[in-house]
Amino acid sequence: MSAATTYPPYIALEQALVDVLEIMRPKQLRLNNVEILGANGHFCVGVFYADDVDIHLYARDGTSAEIQSRLAQCPRASKLRFSFLELPEIGFRFDSRENVDKNYQGSYHLFWR
Repeated sequence: MSAATTYPPYIALEQALVDVLEIMRPKQLRLNNVEILGANGHFCVGVFYADDVDIHLYARDGTSAEIQSRLAQCPRASKLRFSFLELPEIGFRFDSRENVDKNYQGSYHLFWR
């Protein structure tokens, strides 16, 4: 494996997230938190809206799908910028701060366990 394939994918995903959130700013999303977790070359992006209602609203109107699509495309577009050959595997999870507070004692750590 060359050095070009062992780049820290988290950096590219983090930059992609910044780019996507900037693009989505006009929608005034009720976002509470976004987390990127990674292990063994696999990554999961957790998008946490404010309330449970937002999960369904943004799923219905296509906002969640747009976020997922844009986040998946950004690392592809930045392959040369970050000098890597392989794209990381990225999963997505959409949830809410309300659920984290209600069912995980307000802890994202407990949520991801």
